[in-house]
Amino acid sequence: MNYSTVPPAKCGPTRKILYTLVQLTLVLGVAVPLALGGIALLLREIPQLTALLFPGPEAFVHWYFYAEILALSFVLFFGVLLLAFLVMITLPRLMAYAVRPDRVYPLYGIHYFLHQTVALLTNSITFTMLLGDSSAIPHYLRAVGYKLRPLVQTGNNFGMLIKHESPYLTRIGTGTVVADDLSIVNAEYSHASFVCRRPRSARAVSSATGSPTRRRAGSGTTACSAPRS
Repeated sequence: MNYSTVPPAKCGPTRKILYTLVQLTLVLGVAVPLALGGIALLLREIPQLTALLFPGPEAFVHWYFYAEILALSFVLFFGVLLLAFLVMITLPRLMAYAVRPDRVYPLYGIHYFLHQTVALLTNSITFTMLLGDSSAIPHYLRAVGYKLRPLVQTGNNFGMLIKHESPYLTRIGTGTVVADDLSIVNAEYSHASFVCRRPRSARAVSSATGSPTRRRAGSGTTACSAPRS
């Protein structure tokens, strides 16, 4: 009996080899040079960092050195967070338009690459640890792409461990509360293909009076897409 819910697609060895070569090119030809160039630029443009490379305790005897390093760390940390957030809410959204839900794509192609890139850019442990278990996390998830309208603010809608494959296919019911460790499965895979689908997650249930009641998803919850018959 075949339990696969994803139809097959053409995925030969040539596609796998080319996909691997593209990944190596991006890492060795783009990511590594940018990281090394960024470090060299910081050392050249920031004299406080350059002073640490020379022998002697001169850089550590003045109080203003520590004040400058503290201010610089503050600007770099929140500047990088702001830049990462802007990239997170813009670039993956454009990439996701190329990967349509309920459509089968072969693995190791351009659509697979875009799908994996969306998951990489929109899953941030830094932001979820920073904003989780607070009233700010639903607004962050809405900015990333979650569909949470109408939002009922409970003060603790989501925990600090949330991951997904595509935030744009995720719809959470009104009044839902997730304790922690939520993994949303937006895609199904076979040995040669994949398909993105909207998962079925916890939904608000109306009581006899018509007011929404809260459903709580406990720790370790996984929202899965329902297989089609």
